[in-house]
Amino acid sequence: MYEDKKKVFAEYKKEISEALNDLKTRGRRHRQIPNVLTLLRMTAPFFIIPSILVGNVALSIGLIAGFSLTDAADGFIARKFNLTSDLGKDLDAICDKIFAGTLLLSASISNPLLLFNLGLEGIISAINAKKKLQGENPKSTMMGKIKTWSLFTLAGAGLLTPCLPITNVLNTLMVTTTGLQLLTIASYSKKKKGKDTEELKPILKEEPSTTIDHEEEKEKEKVLTINKEPTLEELIEMRDFLTGNKKVKVEKNKQLTKRYRNE
Repeated sequence: MYEDKKKVFAEYKKEISEALNDLKTRGRRHRQIPNVLTLLRMTAPFFIIPSILVGNVALSIGLIAGFSLTDAADGFIARKFNLTSDLGKDLDAICDKIFAGTLLLSASISNPLLLFNLGLEGIISAINAKKKLQGENPKSTMMGKIKTWSLFTLAGAGLLTPCLPITNVLNTLMVTTTGLQLLTIASYSKKKKGKDTEELKPILKEEPSTTIDHEEEKEKEKVLTINKEPTLEELIEMRDFLTGNKKVKVEKNKQLTKRYRNE
Protein backbone atom coordinates (compact mmCIF):
# COMPACT_ATOMS: atom_id res chain seq x y z
CA MET A 1 0.00 0.00 0.00
CA TYR A 2 2.80 2.42 0.96
CA GLU A 3 4.73 1.57 -2.20
CA ASP A 4 1.62 2.19 -4.30
CA LYS A 5 1.21 5.65 -2.75
CA LYS A 6 4.85 6.50 -3.44
CA LYS A 7 4.46 5.39 -7.04
CA VAL A 8 1.28 7.45 -7.55
CA PHE A 9 2.82 10.61 -6.08
CA ALA A 10 6.00 10.12 -8.12
CA GLU A 11 3.94 9.86 -11.31
CA TYR A 12 1.99 13.00 -10.39
CA LYS A 13 5.22 14.89 -9.71
CA LYS A 14 6.64 13.85 -13.07
CA GLU A 15 3.48 14.75 -15.02
CA ILE A 16 3.13 18.14 -13.30
CA SER A 17 6.76 18.91 -14.09
CA GLU A 18 6.20 18.02 -17.76
CA ALA A 19 3.04 20.17 -17.87
CA LEU A 20 4.90 23.17 -16.44
CA ASN A 21 7.68 22.68 -18.98
CA ASP A 22 5.09 22.67 -21.77
CA LEU A 23 3.67 25.98 -20.53
CA LYS A 24 7.14 27.52 -20.42
CA THR A 25 8.16 26.28 -23.87
CA ARG A 26 6.90 28.18 -26.87
CA GLY A 27 5.43 25.81 -29.42
CA ARG A 28 4.34 23.30 -26.80
CA ARG A 29 1.87 25.39 -24.83
CA HIS A 30 -1.02 24.15 -26.95
CA ARG A 31 -0.52 20.72 -25.37
CA GLN A 32 -1.90 22.06 -22.08
CA ILE A 33 -5.06 23.69 -23.48
CA PRO A 34 -7.32 20.85 -22.18
CA ASN A 35 -5.79 21.13 -18.69
CA VAL A 36 -6.19 24.92 -18.70
CA LEU A 37 -9.88 24.55 -19.58
CA THR A 38 -10.23 22.00 -16.79
CA LEU A 39 -8.61 24.32 -14.25
CA LEU A 40 -10.99 27.12 -15.23
CA ARG A 41 -13.81 25.21 -13.54
CA MET A 42 -12.05 25.64 -10.22
CA THR A 43 -12.50 29.42 -10.53
CA ALA A 44 -16.20 29.17 -11.40
CA PRO A 45 -17.58 29.75 -7.87
CA PHE A 46 -15.71 33.08 -7.64
CA PHE A 47 -17.79 34.35 -10.59
CA ILE A 48 -21.10 32.47 -10.27
CA ILE A 49 -21.85 33.04 -6.58
CA PRO A 50 -21.28 36.84 -6.65
CA SER A 51 -23.46 37.18 -9.76
CA ILE A 52 -26.30 35.41 -7.94
CA LEU A 53 -25.83 37.51 -4.81
CA VAL A 54 -26.25 40.70 -6.83
CA GLY A 55 -29.37 39.25 -8.49
CA ASN A 56 -28.05 39.02 -12.04
CA VAL A 57 -29.89 35.84 -13.05
CA ALA A 58 -29.05 35.98 -16.76
CA LEU A 59 -25.33 36.31 -16.08
CA SER A 60 -25.51 33.51 -13.51
CA ILE A 61 -27.18 31.12 -15.95
CA GLY A 62 -24.64 32.04 -18.64
CA LEU A 63 -21.69 31.45 -16.29
CA ILE A 64 -23.06 28.12 -15.05
CA ALA A 65 -23.63 26.93 -18.63
CA GLY A 66 -20.26 28.23 -19.82
CA PHE A 67 -18.20 26.66 -17.05
CA SER A 68 -20.16 23.41 -17.38
CA LEU A 69 -19.35 23.25 -21.10
CA THR A 70 -15.63 23.28 -20.30
CA ASP A 71 -16.14 19.74 -18.97
CA ALA A 72 -17.07 18.61 -22.47
CA ALA A 73 -14.63 20.88 -24.30
CA ASP A 74 -11.47 19.75 -22.49
CA GLY A 75 -12.15 16.08 -23.16
CA PHE A 76 -13.09 16.68 -26.79
CA ILE A 77 -9.94 18.70 -27.52
CA ALA A 78 -7.72 16.20 -25.72
CA ARG A 79 -9.10 13.27 -27.74
CA LYS A 80 -9.28 15.17 -31.04
CA PHE A 81 -5.64 16.28 -30.96
CA ASN A 82 -4.23 13.31 -29.04
CA LEU A 83 -3.44 15.36 -25.92
CA THR A 84 -4.85 12.94 -23.35
CA SER A 85 -2.85 12.20 -20.21
CA ASP A 86 -3.33 10.60 -16.81
CA LEU A 87 -2.82 13.99 -15.18
CA GLY A 88 -5.58 15.47 -17.33
CA LYS A 89 -8.01 12.69 -16.44
CA ASP A 90 -7.39 13.03 -12.70
CA LEU A 91 -7.43 16.82 -12.88
CA ASP A 92 -10.78 16.68 -14.69
CA ALA A 93 -12.31 14.56 -11.93
CA ILE A 94 -10.92 16.79 -9.17
CA CYS A 95 -12.14 20.01 -10.80
CA ASP A 96 -15.59 18.50 -11.39
CA LYS A 97 -15.87 17.74 -7.67
CA ILE A 98 -14.67 21.21 -6.66
CA PHE A 99 -16.99 22.93 -9.14
CA ALA A 100 -20.11 20.98 -8.19
CA GLY A 101 -19.21 20.76 -4.49
CA THR A 102 -18.76 24.49 -3.92
CA LEU A 103 -21.95 25.32 -5.81
CA LEU A 104 -23.93 22.69 -3.90
CA LEU A 105 -22.54 23.92 -0.60
CA SER A 106 -23.59 27.47 -1.44
CA ALA A 107 -27.03 26.35 -2.64
CA SER A 108 -27.58 24.27 0.52
CA ILE A 109 -27.97 27.51 2.51
CA SER A 110 -31.48 27.83 1.06
CA ASN A 111 -31.95 24.10 0.28
CA PRO A 112 -30.35 21.99 3.06
CA LEU A 113 -31.37 18.72 1.36
CA LEU A 114 -28.64 19.33 -1.21
CA LEU A 115 -26.13 18.40 1.48
CA PHE A 116 -27.22 14.78 0.95
CA ASN A 117 -26.11 14.94 -2.70
CA LEU A 118 -22.89 16.59 -1.59
CA GLY A 119 -22.28 13.70 0.81
CA LEU A 120 -22.89 11.09 -1.90
CA GLU A 121 -20.42 12.89 -4.15
CA GLY A 122 -17.91 12.76 -1.32
CA ILE A 123 -18.35 8.97 -1.12
CA ILE A 124 -17.71 8.65 -4.88
CA SER A 125 -14.58 10.77 -4.53
CA ALA A 126 -13.34 8.62 -1.64
CA ILE A 127 -13.84 5.40 -3.65
CA ASN A 128 -11.87 6.78 -6.59
CA ALA A 129 -9.10 8.16 -4.38
CA LYS A 130 -8.73 4.82 -2.58
CA LYS A 131 -8.47 2.91 -5.86
CA LYS A 132 -5.88 5.35 -7.16
CA LEU A 133 -3.72 5.04 -4.04
CA GLN A 134 -3.94 1.25 -4.28
CA GLY A 135 -2.34 1.37 -7.70
CA GLU A 136 -5.54 0.89 -9.67
CA ASN A 137 -6.59 3.08 -12.56
CA PRO A 138 -10.27 3.99 -12.02
CA LYS A 139 -11.92 4.88 -15.31
CA SER A 140 -14.97 7.03 -15.78
CA THR A 141 -18.11 5.30 -16.99
CA MET A 142 -21.01 6.60 -19.05
CA MET A 143 -23.10 6.45 -15.88
CA GLY A 144 -20.56 8.64 -14.13
CA LYS A 145 -20.56 11.21 -16.93
CA ILE A 146 -24.36 11.44 -16.96
CA LYS A 147 -24.31 11.78 -13.18
CA THR A 148 -21.78 14.62 -13.38
CA TRP A 149 -23.91 16.62 -15.82
CA SER A 150 -26.99 16.02 -13.70
CA LEU A 151 -25.04 17.20 -10.66
CA PHE A 152 -23.96 20.39 -12.45
CA THR A 153 -27.57 21.09 -13.41
CA LEU A 154 -28.76 20.41 -9.86
CA ALA A 155 -26.14 22.75 -8.39
CA GLY A 156 -27.11 25.51 -10.81
CA ALA A 157 -30.82 25.03 -10.15
CA GLY A 158 -30.18 25.06 -6.40
CA LEU A 159 -28.43 28.41 -6.66
CA LEU A 160 -31.15 29.91 -8.87
CA THR A 161 -34.15 28.66 -6.84
CA PRO A 162 -34.27 31.77 -4.59
CA CYS A 163 -34.41 33.92 -7.73
CA LEU A 164 -36.67 31.79 -9.96
CA PRO A 165 -39.84 29.71 -9.31
CA ILE A 166 -38.25 26.36 -10.14
CA THR A 167 -38.78 24.44 -6.90
CA ASN A 168 -40.51 21.53 -8.68
CA VAL A 169 -37.67 21.32 -11.21
CA LEU A 170 -35.16 21.32 -8.36
CA ASN A 171 -36.97 18.47 -6.58
CA THR A 172 -37.05 16.39 -9.78
CA LEU A 173 -33.36 17.01 -10.38
CA MET A 174 -32.58 16.09 -6.79
CA VAL A 175 -34.32 12.73 -7.06
CA THR A 176 -32.75 11.99 -10.47
CA THR A 177 -29.24 12.97 -9.37
CA THR A 178 -29.52 10.96 -6.17
CA GLY A 179 -30.47 7.86 -8.14
CA LEU A 180 -27.59 8.37 -10.56
CA GLN A 181 -25.15 8.86 -7.69
CA LEU A 182 -26.26 5.64 -6.01
CA LEU A 183 -25.94 3.74 -9.30
CA THR A 184 -22.49 5.22 -9.81
CA ILE A 185 -21.38 4.12 -6.35
CA ALA A 186 -22.65 0.62 -7.07
CA SER A 187 -20.91 0.44 -10.46
CA TYR A 188 -17.59 1.73 -9.08
CA SER A 189 -17.76 -0.78 -6.24
CA LYS A 190 -18.30 -3.67 -8.67
CA LYS A 191 -15.26 -2.67 -10.74
CA LYS A 192 -12.94 -4.00 -8.01
CA LYS A 193 -14.30 -7.51 -8.45
CA GLY A 194 -13.93 -7.25 -12.19
CA LYS A 195 -10.33 -6.18 -11.79
CA ASP A 196 -9.59 -9.13 -9.50
CA THR A 197 -10.97 -11.45 -12.15
CA GLU A 198 -8.77 -9.85 -14.79
CA GLU A 199 -5.73 -10.29 -12.55
CA LEU A 200 -6.50 -13.97 -12.14
CA LYS A 201 -6.81 -14.61 -15.89
CA PRO A 202 -3.04 -14.86 -16.55
CA ILE A 203 -2.73 -17.36 -13.70
CA LEU A 204 -5.65 -19.39 -14.99
CA LYS A 205 -4.15 -19.37 -18.46
CA GLU A 206 -0.83 -20.70 -17.19
CA GLU A 207 -2.32 -23.70 -15.36
CA PRO A 208 -3.72 -25.77 -18.26
CA SER A 209 -0.42 -26.82 -19.82
CA THR A 210 -2.14 -29.98 -21.07
CA THR A 211 -2.82 -28.22 -24.37
CA ILE A 212 0.90 -28.06 -25.09
CA ASP A 213 1.30 -31.68 -23.97
CA HIS A 214 -1.46 -32.77 -26.33
CA GLU A 215 0.22 -30.96 -29.20
CA GLU A 216 3.52 -32.65 -28.44
CA GLU A 217 1.81 -36.04 -28.29
CA LYS A 218 0.14 -35.38 -31.63
CA GLU A 219 3.48 -34.49 -33.19
CA LYS A 220 5.01 -37.67 -31.80
CA GLU A 221 2.14 -39.75 -33.11
CA LYS A 222 2.52 -38.06 -36.50
CA VAL A 223 6.22 -38.90 -36.60
CA LEU A 224 5.53 -42.47 -35.57
CA THR A 225 2.84 -42.72 -38.22
CA ILE A 226 5.22 -41.45 -40.89
CA ASN A 227 7.90 -43.88 -39.77
CA LYS A 228 5.44 -46.75 -39.95
CA GLU A 229 4.43 -46.10 -43.58
CA PRO A 230 4.96 -49.29 -45.65
CA THR A 231 7.70 -49.45 -48.28
CA LEU A 232 6.98 -50.02 -51.94
CA GLU A 233 8.02 -53.68 -51.68
CA GLU A 234 5.56 -54.20 -48.86
CA LEU A 235 2.79 -52.54 -50.86
CA ILE A 236 3.50 -54.79 -53.86
CA GLU A 237 3.53 -57.89 -51.69
CA MET A 238 0.24 -56.79 -50.13
CA ARG A 239 -1.25 -56.25 -53.59
CA ASP A 240 -0.14 -59.67 -54.70
CA PHE A 241 -1.52 -61.24 -51.57
CA LEU A 242 -4.90 -59.53 -51.89
CA THR A 243 -5.26 -60.21 -55.61
CA GLY A 244 -3.89 -63.76 -55.37
CA ASN A 245 -1.28 -62.97 -58.00
CA LYS A 246 1.70 -64.71 -56.41
CA LYS A 247 3.57 -65.20 -59.71
CA VAL A 248 4.60 -61.55 -60.21
CA LYS A 249 8.17 -61.40 -61.42
CA VAL A 250 10.69 -60.26 -58.86
CA GLU A 251 12.64 -58.39 -61.55
CA LYS A 252 9.65 -56.26 -62.41
CA ASN A 253 9.19 -55.44 -58.73
CA LYS A 254 12.81 -54.35 -58.52
CA GLN A 255 12.39 -52.11 -61.55
CA LEU A 256 9.34 -50.51 -60.06
CA THR A 257 11.16 -49.98 -56.82
CA LYS A 258 14.15 -48.40 -58.57
CA ARG A 259 11.93 -46.05 -60.60
CA TYR A 260 9.99 -45.06 -57.49
CA ARG A 261 13.19 -44.14 -55.62
CA ASN A 262 14.53 -42.15 -58.58
CA GLU A 263 11.35 -40.13 -58.67
